[in-house]
Amino acid sequence: MTSLDTFATVISNNFEFGNITAGLSKLSTLSRQIKFSQNFPGPIDTVRFAVEISSNGYVFWRDSTFKVVVGMEYEQPGIPLAYALNQNYPNPFNPSTTISFCIPFRDKVEIYVFDCLGRKVRTLLDDELPAGQHQVIFNATGLASGIYFYQLRSAGFCSSQKCLLVK
Repeated sequence: MTSLDTFATVISNNFEFGNITAGLSKLSTLSRQIKFSQNFPGPIDTVRFAVEISSNGYVFWRDSTFKVVVGMEYEQPGIPLAYALNQNYPNPFNPSTTISFCIPFRDKVEIYVFDCLGRKVRTLLDDELPAGQHQVIFNATGLASGIYFYQLRSAGFCSSQKCLLVK
């Protein structure tokens, strides 16, 4: 039997737990463990499966959206998994504050600051950056006290935060 056959056999098995009393579970008494072959050809990151709860032939609940992570790619330490735009600090600030953000891969990043009327008042960054954690300084010298919004834009991500300039 090949590893592919083993994989298909395990996925197609039905596990019967019998009657389950409300509030209890017989999952912990399962004597057969589900095993996946390590030699399965091709990438496996998740396995989808269906769960059905029934009694005496009546189906009470059925769901096929469960995903189980069965493998993870090696990740470089310090490289974020997703985009993130963090709250500036200090906030409120006068006259400057730090804005930190994360990008998961090399990308062109733009960071703009807008006033409360939506007018662009500063461009803090417009450059291609490597994956990782980054920060820029927003120096608000020459701007009036008030609420400002900063926005990070890239090819597949856009996020905004607000900050408060107090003079």
